[in-house]
Amino acid sequence: MTMERATRRKGLRLAGCVLTFAVVAAAGWIVRPRERLLTNLAHPLIPFNVEAQQAVWVSPNQLLLLTTQPNGNFAQWQGTAEILNTSTMSRKNLAALTDLLKRQIVSPLSAPQGFDASPDGKWLRWETPPPKGTEVTESTVCLDGTNYSETSYDSANERSQEEEFFLDARHLVRMSGRSPIMVVRDLLDPSQDKTYTASEQAKPILAHYASREPVFASITDPAESVDNGYVEIETYRTQDRMQRIFANGLPTQSAPTPLMTRKQKLPEGATLLESKISRQQGIVYHLAVARMPSLFAWLNRLSPTFALKSTLTEELWVSRADASEMHEIGYVPVKLEAQGNAVGIGVPEYFLGDIRWLPDGKQISFVYGNSLYVMSAETGK
Repeated sequence: MTMERATRRKGLRLAGCVLTFAVVAAAGWIVRPRERLLTNLAHPLIPFNVEAQQAVWVSPNQLLLLTTQPNGNFAQWQGTAEILNTSTMSRKNLAALTDLLKRQIVSPLSAPQGFDASPDGKWLRWETPPPKGTEVTESTVCLDGTNYSETSYDSANERSQEEEFFLDARHLVRMSGRSPIMVVRDLLDPSQDKTYTASEQAKPILAHYASREPVFASITDPAESVDNGYVEIETYRTQDRMQRIFANGLPTQSAPTPLMTRKQKLPEGATLLESKISRQQGIVYHLAVARMPSLFAWLNRLSPTFALKSTLTEELWVSRADASEMHEIGYVPVKLEAQGNAVGIGVPEYFLGDIRWLPDGKQISFVYGNSLYVMSAETGK
């Protein structure tokens, strides 16, 4: 009997060890790091300091790098403008553009900002906040430093305004929620600039300049939507874009009717932080996603006293402009700051930034840590 008890105890110990090993192995498998870690999938291109640098893609293999550090008296922009060839990793200093930017007078807390390249990569535009007041200067110039022009507007009086290059790359169009509702700037011949105060005048002109981009998509943040958890994408005729901006500025005006409205459910537990549409009509979504590992949920069902612990990640997803074929391209874990919030779970600290489509619409770049990364982001995969 004694030997039988001893054998039974050994068997129970062995079974307990096997069960413990199985539970630990299962737990490790369930909470293991997910695949598709962005830092493993993306290519680290260059060291990058978001506090002192800005980057603009002018072609799929040419990156315009701008340092944005003011000089000692915080009144004038200092630094350099250079082109990085990402195929050869060679750099070319753009002396004329650098000299031009160094003449920019800036406010104490900011430098030239909002740098944007034209579709053909030959023009650059940016905004310069004023040292005092609310008059913002918008500048446009060729990358070789020629054909410099600027215009100003009072940001305090702008209800809603957008300015961008159109696909002919020679004209820059600004649309506003107040008169004049549209200004078309001819970058090669400022004497040909046009101003429009009536929507019926502006629509056909806008359609002409955007003839190679007949529609545009607008994304509604789920936080601003009645149906939370879904992203809503509206597609409009480009010539209706000005009317939509005007309607946003003046709520009493009738907004245009979209050609199509589509809704796409975001991943469970996701919050939309940012979204951007490429010229090829692809969308990249920057999400914060709280997930509950299934092991913790199972243990909580067995014992309600077991605390549920969710994991928080920053994720990049892509889809077509109609929200179809939405899928994740990668993630990074989110760290919590030491100080807790009202419910004591810590404050998330997000690190993915400066997310941009490359001009080919097949790749994106982003800054993480102290590096600028590039990775494939083709939709439909």
